[in-house]
Amino acid sequence: MIETMRAVAWILATLNASSGFTSATPGGVWRGVGPAEGVATSYPIAVVQFQAGSDVHGSNQARLWTDGLYIVKAVGPADDDVALVACADAIDTALQDLSGTAQGGTVMSCLRERPFGPLDEVVNGQRFTNVGGIYRLLARPS
Repeated sequence: MIETMRAVAWILATLNASSGFTSATPGGVWRGVGPAEGVATSYPIAVVQFQAGSDVHGSNQARLWTDGLYIVKAVGPADDDVALVACADAIDTALQDLSGTAQGGTVMSCLRERPFGPLDEVVNGQRFTNVGGIYRLLARPS
């Protein structure tokens, strides 16, 4: 079982089910990276990235769950701090201290472990800011 994919699916579904998130994030949520170069989109967007994880085993080395870290961040033009903060706040409100199911798996816990950013980068000559959190999810097969 690939609990990390199920955890990402849960994050995507949970964010998309939040009206506060969808209204603060006109560009939507993306897995791994944002839209391809040349694809028109509105900003800010949200990006979910798997960071690291480990399996927790019980007796006979049976895997009980996966303990994973995921960066969930708002990304947008660096000159629009108000929109970036609104998106990052909406991410945190939608995910913090929740659990649920997705694609045959269960997320037993989702907690922000630490803040992420602000981290600036230049893409095609334009400055973008990344800001959000690193979330710890405990996920297991259903």
